[in-house]
Amino acid sequence: MRKLIIGMILAGGKDTAIARAVSNKRLTVTRQAIGAFRRRHADTLEPEEARMQREAADYAIANKVNRIATNDLLKNLLLTVRDERAAGRTGIGTGLVVMREKALGSGDNMTIVEEYEIDPAIVTLIDKLHNSTANELGQLPKGRTLDLSDRRTYVLQVVTNGNSVPLG
Repeated sequence: MRKLIIGMILAGGKDTAIARAVSNKRLTVTRQAIGAFRRRHADTLEPEEARMQREAADYAIANKVNRIATNDLLKNLLLTVRDERAAGRTGIGTGLVVMREKALGSGDNMTIVEEYEIDPAIVTLIDKLHNSTANELGQLPKGRTLDLSDRRTYVLQVVTNGNSVPLG
């Protein structure tokens, strides 16, 4: 029963709910008893709670790092496509480029040519998957608020020769 109570405490259970859950016909446990249990086992509970919080933070960081790494990989693939295209090659080896056949002209003068372009459906799908995962994990930044109470100056955009250049 001790392990069960410790598990429920570490899972964030409230004393009253834990007392109700572990009580049975032979044994009635009160919320005060659970509170006393918490105090008696603080030396066991505190390090375990700290470990669990570290693991949760490590998991969240790892997910964020993985998403950033995937976005970096996509950026590198797109830059590779750019370099391949600049060198006169197709860039199809990246997996982001598709070949389409296009008919030019009509009738006897029709010619079929190959066109190579970045597949927007794949890039869009990967981006949507990343955003969906980040949103589900609560890792997307919420709306930005600007607090000027600290009297600092914030540059939100730069205007040069009438052209606005947003920052961020």
